[in-house]
Amino acid sequence: MDENKTSSINKAIKDLLEKKVSSMNQDPGKQALMRAWIDGYRGKVIGFRTDSGESYHVVFEGGKADMRQEIYPSCEFFYIGPEDVLCAILRKENSGMKAGRAGAIKGWGRLEKMQYSAVVPTRIPRGIITKLMANPSGIL
Repeated sequence: MDENKTSSINKAIKDLLEKKVSSMNQDPGKQALMRAWIDGYRGKVIGFRTDSGESYHVVFEGGKADMRQEIYPSCEFFYIGPEDVLCAILRKENSGMKAGRAGAIKGWGRLEKMQYSAVVPTRIPRGIITKLMANPSGIL
């Protein structure tokens, strides 16, 4: 992949995450979901890393979210894969579960801790947890 294309895709991921975080922070319903998900913890983190090495993470504290561009070593869950696949998941054109089953992305973390379905909704059977893996655009 040439440098210009990689740069524009990385910008697309960053722009998608920034837009979704802004939307979450303005939605009282999503703020309540964030507070309920974090309950008892200082905060939680969902990460995204592209094949080209770009890393972003979304930090959830209280009823607010913040997107940061860097690697965070202890995310509740980390999505790792090609930029175009991660963008498609964020735009709801694909699901994390389908992409994972197809081998297009990898996930790293503890899904039982992932109860904030608005972040990354999935269709893993049983529980709200599963909504997080397939579609990060639920909250985001």
